[in-house]
Amino acid sequence: MEYKFFKRTSFYFLLLCFAVSVFYFACPAKISLTFSYYLALTVIIITALVKFSMLNKDLYSQRDYLLDLSESVVSAIIAVICINFGQEYFVLSIICGVLYLIFPVVRLILAEIKINQLFLDSFKFLCGFVIMASNYHYAFWIKYILGTVFFVTAVTILITKFKHLKESREGSFFYE
Repeated sequence: MEYKFFKRTSFYFLLLCFAVSVFYFACPAKISLTFSYYLALTVIIITALVKFSMLNKDLYSQRDYLLDLSESVVSAIIAVICINFGQEYFVLSIICGVLYLIFPVVRLILAEIKINQLFLDSFKFLCGFVIMASNYHYAFWIKYILGTVFFVTAVTILITKFKHLKESREGSFFYE
């Protein structure tokens, strides 16, 4: 299997994480935390709607179908609650973020190849962390923690890409 360095999906995710980390470090907390909070909630709603519209009982097992169905409904409800009340009540943001992270954790536990599932759900983990932490009323310095998390994610993807490139040059076989 020939390896193509920087496959599009992970490369775009790397660029997105790096851009978000620069955004956190460069902008004031009120702007960066509020913008990223509502952006994460918008992504969650769009993802939930797409997942709900693409559900097909015949293509999936009963367990996967029910997990996708419940994840899309619960994610949309959590996002709507957070859009309306989340920035005002910090505890509500934490509760909704933890509830949102239940489904990616369950998928990770049920997955056969855990590293692939972790990569597939990595944006969900980041969105959940943004929901829990993006409240400038609580602490302005949380933007630096979020910026560092996104930067570390980008560096981890880059290191993984270099490792895969090295392995492919040595002739090793690996899964992407």
